[in-house]
Amino acid sequence: MHIKVTATGLKEAQQRLSRPLGRIMQDGFHRVAQAVLEVVRAEAPKKTGKLAAGLSLQEGRQRFSISTGATRYEPYPRLGTVGHSIYPVKKKALYWPGLPHPIAWAAHPGIRQPNDYPTRGLARAQSDINRLLPIIGGEIVHEIEK
Repeated sequence: MHIKVTATGLKEAQQRLSRPLGRIMQDGFHRVAQAVLEVVRAEAPKKTGKLAAGLSLQEGRQRFSISTGATRYEPYPRLGTVGHSIYPVKKKALYWPGLPHPIAWAAHPGIRQPNDYPTRGLARAQSDINRLLPIIGGEIVHEIEK
């Protein structure tokens, strides 16, 4: 048995719906991405607050990504580091408050425990995503029914 289905007026319906549906879907995806960003920010290390403050949404064609911004050190807390020496770059010695005198170099023990806060944040955001998707789907259905 062969069944053929044809739809008339489909092109007109697509043209009429494409702009509002595209806007609703883009807005919905933006809400989901914003929810994920907020949870990832909450999971980010808080030592100075720069890492969490530097996180932002980058919008591309039909996708969103979370950018780390201008924080050059972002991979180190996330991936961990081995012990290493720190030498002065702009001065002849290193100094910070609490140090009795300037020193020529410092031994950093490394970050032994990687902190994969983006993955943890995405896992924590799953409940927000699950809550938002039916709402967005309802908005799409509502627009189609108009």
